[in-house]
Amino acid sequence: MSISITRRDLQDAYKYANRSLSRARDYEGNANSTLGKLTRTAEVLAGATAVGVASGRFGANVTVGGAQIPVDLSLGLAGQALAHFVGGNIGAHVLNVSDGVLAGYFLKVGVGLGKGLREKAGAPPLAISGSVDVVGGDVDVVGALVEPQLVVGASPLTEAELASLAQQVR
Repeated sequence: MSISITRRDLQDAYKYANRSLSRARDYEGNANSTLGKLTRTAEVLAGATAVGVASGRFGANVTVGGAQIPVDLSLGLAGQALAHFVGGNIGAHVLNVSDGVLAGYFLKVGVGLGKGLREKAGAPPLAISGSVDVVGGDVDVVGALVEPQLVVGASPLTEAELASLAQQVR
């Protein structure tokens, strides 16, 4: 039994091998892209979390020469500058973390602005459980705003108190 391989067979095999290699490179590129996105997201989240922890532990501002400076804003901007000068892969990671730090700062600014808008609209303040007042905005311990609750004094009404109030209204 003899095997005959033509020039056309070799060309087809070569094309098939090149297409297979191209697909493998595409898979590798997609995997690297996905890993890069996951790494970037983790670094941004780490930066934002670090801002929350540092603000909760040490306060939102530091006094330098009599001026109050937001720690997170200054660290975020310093990180942006450092990333610019370092460059390369390390610079990209520093940039991601400082993006998270700035995101944490601007979240607090946004909460403060939202609180101001809520007060201007005459809406009752949000009842916050386990909150920390940061830059004029109340944020729950896990970072979520709590829905408004009917509050008497410093604590929410119990079901018995609510039932008693309902009886008085009738």
